[in-house]
Amino acid sequence: MMSRIVAPNALAEHRTRGRPPLSSDALSLRRDRILGAATKMFVERGFSSVTLSEVGAAAGVTKKTIYELVGDKDALFRAVCNSMRAEGPSFRFEIATEDSDPSDVLHKMARQLIEHSLDKRLTTLERAVMAEATRREAAVSEVITEGRDNLFRVIARLFDVFVEQGVFPPLDTITAARMFYDATVGTRGFRAALGAPVEPADDDEIAMRVTMFLKGYIEQIA
Repeated sequence: MMSRIVAPNALAEHRTRGRPPLSSDALSLRRDRILGAATKMFVERGFSSVTLSEVGAAAGVTKKTIYELVGDKDALFRAVCNSMRAEGPSFRFEIATEDSDPSDVLHKMARQLIEHSLDKRLTTLERAVMAEATRREAAVSEVITEGRDNLFRVIARLFDVFVEQGVFPPLDTITAARMFYDATVGTRGFRAALGAPVEPADDDEIAMRVTMFLKGYIEQIA
């Protein structure tokens, strides 16, 4: 009986065809499981005490899969922080209109920002990030910078409307966003992450801080 000779390339092709590649949805679900497992361990134990192998075991994937879908441990650290931040409060700032009082619009925005800074899930994130500051300086710096920049861009979009309406003079709205955040929120979130008791600001204090921003910054530019 004649034997069937199969070329090596054909064998390789056969093995490749044996397991079809995962769909993008399946890969996304795997990545979500990785981030979910890492987030839980990160918050409970601190990121440095957790290994990629442990994360893989909890997520039901291999260490190699973590590298393929997320990256190394620093990349996982950044991805976890970004994932936790994305799950935080979403902002629905009132859009300024020509008839609206800018002080009222800014007051409502300041209230949301203060509540955001004191959200328990985000203060937990801040605490975890601070714990990694000496071990992962570059990654921590990137996470903090990206988080603040994203927040300032959200605030700046409202300020762009004020500039277009002539309510604000022409200005760098990103810089104005930083000034507004510092004047109204300040270090509340940082102090909360350290465990210090921080009371939400009352309406009188918010009004004072908004006035301080308008008088001390906006009017100086004008």
